[in-house]
Amino acid sequence: MVPAGKTCWEQTARQDVQEWMTWLLGRYSDSYASNQYRALQQFFKWLSAEEGMPDPMAGLHPPRVAGRLVPVFAEGELARLERACAGRGFAERRDAAIIAVLQASGCRSWPGSATTRPTSGGATLTCGSGRSGCAARAAGPGS
Repeated sequence: MVPAGKTCWEQTARQDVQEWMTWLLGRYSDSYASNQYRALQQFFKWLSAEEGMPDPMAGLHPPRVAGRLVPVFAEGELARLERACAGRGFAERRDAAIIAVLQASGCRSWPGSATTRPTSGGATLTCGSGRSGCAARAAGPGS
């Protein structure tokens, strides 16, 4: 992220950081911009300690991250997901069991939320951020 027209990090000024944050906030989420800010802040703290240069981020504040409401299942969504799991095959029974456990344990209490995403073969249930591997595919008929 060396600003345009600059050839090294030591030339970076406070205004360059502010312009970059504005650019990030215009294109990405506020939480992504905040993560980038904190990473850059640590880099400049390190560079300042190592090279003895002034820290261009001293006194700047990270972008505010707005709290977001956690989406929850509507009754109709759960019913559709359960119908997609109807069947006597292994996959259908497995998926129905996963859905039942998540319902009984209150999937909303997990980090993040539970969401469904329709797929060509049925639906996918995801808890949390979706990166943790907690996903159950609800197979449709004939899958």
